[in-house]
Amino acid sequence: EIVEQIRNQVVMTALRGLATRLGSLREGRKAIIFVSEGFTAMLPPQMRDPVAMLPGVGNRRRGDPFAGRGDPREETAQFFAETDLQSQMRDVYDAANRNNAAFYALDPRGLATGEFHIDENIAFERDQRSLQSTQDTLRILATETDGRAIVNRNDLTKGLEQVVRDSSAYYLIGYNSSGAPSDGKFHEIKVRVKRPGVDVRARKGYWAPTPDDTARATAGPKPEAPKAVQQALASMVRPTASGGYIRTWVGTSRAENGKTRVTFVWEPLAARPGERRDQAGRVSVIAAGSGGDLVFRGRVPDLAFASAGTSASGGASTGTTRMPAASPATGPQRLVFDAPPGKLELRLSVESAIGGGVLDTEIQDVTVPDLSGASAISTPRVCRARTATLLNRNGQKMAEVPITAATAGGTHQIDFGLGSIPPGEYLIEIAAQGAKELVPLKIGS
Repeated sequence: EIVEQIRNQVVMTALRGLATRLGSLREGRKAIIFVSEGFTAMLPPQMRDPVAMLPGVGNRRRGDPFAGRGDPREETAQFFAETDLQSQMRDVYDAANRNNAAFYALDPRGLATGEFHIDENIAFERDQRSLQSTQDTLRILATETDGRAIVNRNDLTKGLEQVVRDSSAYYLIGYNSSGAPSDGKFHEIKVRVKRPGVDVRARKGYWAPTPDDTARATAGPKPEAPKAVQQALASMVRPTASGGYIRTWVGTSRAENGKTRVTFVWEPLAARPGERRDQAGRVSVIAAGSGGDLVFRGRVPDLAFASAGTSASGGASTGTTRMPAASPATGPQRLVFDAPPGKLELRLSVESAIGGGVLDTEIQDVTVPDLSGASAISTPRVCRARTATLLNRNGQKMAEVPITAATAGGTHQIDFGLGSIPPGEYLIEIAAQGAKELVPLKIGS
């Protein structure tokens, strides 16, 4: 019994979601073909087993075809089960009518003679009543949404052809109500035509908007986030190595002699489930200036290559040379160098942890800022919950916390707990004497 109720809830939730989704696509009429044997409000007592995986075990009424007949408690339970089912169905066709979607309910059983199998030992009267009830749920779903119920027939082709005709030719009529209700309630509509002998099928009414709905509709589009905010958020999804072997990060800080210190960090990405591939062991970096001059060359980690001078058996090598290999990287790897301000091109080569071959290559363009001025903000380092001003993804201020000077190092920091902030995308704004930096932050659930 519980399994049947859960099934009804899952299916009806899916139908409501589908109707809502179709309503967001276009204004015109939408058709949903729902293939189902209908909804069951309550199983007969012969089938209400204590354990669904063990049919008949523990059910004393299993062998009695007339179990429950004349039982007032059974009738009361049936009444409340049907009332609950009708309430759930009302939510479905209300959502369909709001989004101008019509349900065409198709019973795949064709011309059915009974709801239950003969082995279930259900009395004929109860079996026919249950069959009628499930077919009625399909009829109601179709009728209440201006669709059709294709039930109790073996020829399903004509019913499906009718679906195509209904969706191919119809009128979309719009009008303004003189009463202009804004109570959020359902208001009935009757459509009539003067032409005789015509069967008019139309929606039964409409849902009036509430004052909040009207305010949202007339508010106009939301203001676009500032360009700096959009660029900061976009940096969180900037593609890295095309092969998906590593994730990279580049930060800058002030160095000596007018240069800027560049910190390059990479970390390996785990293979997708079921994927078999080599793991990244080392990344070689070549940094070149805008004129093509070499600024830096290095690799990280810069470990000694494995020797290939002896064979696996311990004897001398026979002349075949193995490719050098790096140990698999298990965490972030860092490389630091100084560069003059301006455009910088980073050429990356991802090397395999097995064999040392190149797995992937990538070129990244980096703009190195000039941090030699009196007031400048280098790349902030965010450690869990240390921040300044917290902004939402539209750049609007959410919280402002005073910043205090650190006891050593000439830096500033603040402790700000993010435990009360819901999951989502945010920005940290750090400002000092006219300089400003936006740091994107994503909080997961």
